[in-house]
Amino acid sequence: MTNEEYKIKLQIAESRWQEELSKAPSYKYIQAHKRKFGKEPVFIGRTWIDDPENIKRINDALIKGVPYDEYEMLNEEEKQMYDEGGLIID
Repeated sequence: MTNEEYKIKLQIAESRWQEELSKAPSYKYIQAHKRKFGKEPVFIGRTWIDDPENIKRINDALIKGVPYDEYEMLNEEEKQMYDEGGLIID
């Protein structure tokens, strides 16, 4: 597979992912977060896109006016461990 073919396959996969995401109940919350804060909410660890808890967290962030970013919720030591791959968040 050439580099160009790989890029095309990657674009197709991304397009399919965006299409599936747009059907998810959480999509409107993610888009509202992106409009309000200029970025999507940041989840770390294993996350189900339509987990009702995640939708609630995004909605709470929108109400409070603070972007949802789990990485920023870590303390400096945890951030360093996470960046180095030593902190596993499940």
